[in-house]
Amino acid sequence: VDARLIALARQCLAPRPDDRPANAQQLAQQIADYRSMVETRLRQAETEAANALLRQSEQEKRHRLRQFATLAVAITLLLGVVGTSLGLWRANALAFRESQARVEADQKRVLADQAREDETRAREVAQRERDAKEQQRRYADAIANFLLYDLLAMTTVEGQARFGGNDRLTMSRETTLTDLLDRAARKLETRTDLAPRTRAELCRVIGISYHALGQYRKSIPFLEQGYRIVQEQKDPPAETLDMINSLAVAYRSVKRTEEAIALWERMLATMSTLPSQKGNSMALIAKSNLAGAYSNVGRIPEALRLFEEVLRTLGAQRTAPTRLTLSTMKNLAATYLAVNKVPEAIRMHRQGLELSRKLLGEPDPYTRSFYPALAEALQAGKQTDEARKLLEESLPQTAQRLGDNHPITLAHINHLASVYRAQRQPQKAMDLLEKARRAQLQSSAPDRSELVSILNKLGLLYGEVKRHADAIAVLREALALFEKGEEATPTEGFVFRDNLGHAYLSAGQAENAVEVLEALRYDRLHLQGPQHPGLMLTLGNLTASYRRMGNIRQAAATAMQAYSLRKKLQGAEHADTISYLGLCLQLMREARDGERLAALAPDLAAFYRQRLASNPTELSGRLAIVGYDLLCCGRLQEAEKWLRESLTIRKKQLPDDWRTFSTESMLGEALLGQKQLAQAEPLLLSGYQGMIQRLEKIPVGARERLAEATDRLVRLYQALGKPDEVRRWQTEGWRWSRVLPAPREEG
Repeated sequence: VDARLIALARQCLAPRPDDRPANAQQLAQQIADYRSMVETRLRQAETEAANALLRQSEQEKRHRLRQFATLAVAITLLLGVVGTSLGLWRANALAFRESQARVEADQKRVLADQAREDETRAREVAQRERDAKEQQRRYADAIANFLLYDLLAMTTVEGQARFGGNDRLTMSRETTLTDLLDRAARKLETRTDLAPRTRAELCRVIGISYHALGQYRKSIPFLEQGYRIVQEQKDPPAETLDMINSLAVAYRSVKRTEEAIALWERMLATMSTLPSQKGNSMALIAKSNLAGAYSNVGRIPEALRLFEEVLRTLGAQRTAPTRLTLSTMKNLAATYLAVNKVPEAIRMHRQGLELSRKLLGEPDPYTRSFYPALAEALQAGKQTDEARKLLEESLPQTAQRLGDNHPITLAHINHLASVYRAQRQPQKAMDLLEKARRAQLQSSAPDRSELVSILNKLGLLYGEVKRHADAIAVLREALALFEKGEEATPTEGFVFRDNLGHAYLSAGQAENAVEVLEALRYDRLHLQGPQHPGLMLTLGNLTASYRRMGNIRQAAATAMQAYSLRKKLQGAEHADTISYLGLCLQLMREARDGERLAALAPDLAAFYRQRLASNPTELSGRLAIVGYDLLCCGRLQEAEKWLRESLTIRKKQLPDDWRTFSTESMLGEALLGQKQLAQAEPLLLSGYQGMIQRLEKIPVGARERLAEATDRLVRLYQALGKPDEVRRWQTEGWRWSRVLPAPREEG
């Protein structure tokens, strides 16, 4: 058998499918190739054995039979291979279908399991939602029941009978909402059936209700209790925000501002960790409240930054402006005014007023409140005519819409009175304030803060027009009314006490003024500290009171304190500081207070040298005056220093002036007092002789200087033990003994 045919047969029978022909077509091609080769060989055999054709015929027949047999075998093998391949394909297809069916079954099982899990989770979520709704319903029912049965039940006769119990409250026309709230608060303390969260919310409700009624101090214990509960329960941060804000507002209302600031700062820090809370209205309200608290404690730059940040955030939001926008604009304008940014304050108030007109309408109380605020800014900007016209137009409309006793109407009256006072129209201002005072006193619910402000301004006006008794009475009334206020703090009442002390002083009652002002000084020092700006006003009034009493030495001491404080707070160049420097010098001269004058001398020297550097003649005169004052007070070394400097300048600028020789005589006295007799004698002699030689140039009123010069020479020669010279100069001195004292030289 041909090797190629054998190889082909072996290939068809190979055990590995990969070694067999790929398909029947490939096998047929291989067989066709083989047949072609065989036919070629046959033709060659015919040409080689032509002479043995017969003999080989049988062999050829047999050979062909073998070939045909081989071919049949090959074909049989081929058909077997094809059949095997088809069988394998059918088997593989069946296995694939079975595998696919198993995968699909597994997927269906997974989906079914997932569906069952989703259904279970949905049932759990639905149950939690039902539980939360039920809890919220119970929570709301508990609060509603408390408000109905504990707060409002007593408003009916039936309620009093059913729920009065041992805490029965008889309703009458005099019963107030505060009475009902007090009863509800007592009931809350006895309730033991409330869940912590319900109790916390009820504490907040009662606290903010007291706050809304102006009972600020009563509100705080309930708000603090609610805050403690939510902290103990570890409620989510978002749940505690309302409680924190309510408590902070109450703290600020009773001037516990630092505690309010700490709460608002904590609130904002908490909100910064809640992505859903960032930038929302509650955060902006907290920032606005915090800015107001910063302003209350004098942290003006921080307040300004926060107000501007809130306003920018509100402006960037794609929503319509709200009341928060308006309140922020008003507060920002007030803060600008506090830092003397008057144009910015006026602009912001104008923008706020225009926006409020569009948003709320002209009649709305908040819109009306912008008018006095804008007028205040205009007055600060010296635009008093515009401020007056604005208020004169707005006041009648506001009174008609809101009533004569509405706080905003009273704010109009207060600011218009201030404008009239600034324009020197005290009678118009008093007429306004007196009318407002009468309306408030006749009101069943007067606005205490506005009435106090009206009385204070009215008292100041009475003092300006010399109605001193009325001024004292009204200011005492204002102070008493202020101190009755629940939210009143001692420091806020200081301005009323200062005004009352000044009223006593203006009325000539200096003793009463000193009594009020000394107590006020003590309180300011202990409650506000020695560097509070308000102390400047108290010390100024106290200085004037002591001076009016004739206690010049105490007046000088108080003036020195006032000067030192003004120098520290206002600076040495401030006009008020310079004014007090001059007042101190004057009082120390009158009191002959050399110790304090010596302490003041460096400031005087610095002031004179700075202001009179271009006028040495005037400077020398001022130096001589202070030297003379120190000489009179016995401060000889300090006097010598000042007089030497003055004499040096005068010898250069005024060598032939009698005042130069007068300065020589004064310098000689300073040395005489220090027992430097040898140095004193030539100065005393030269000074007297120089003045005598220029006698005609010495004003008559200043010729007492000659008597002083001869007296110094008498004391010099007494110290030197020269009686003849003593008698000589005593005789010379009698010559000037009848010269009347005159004002000290003016330089």
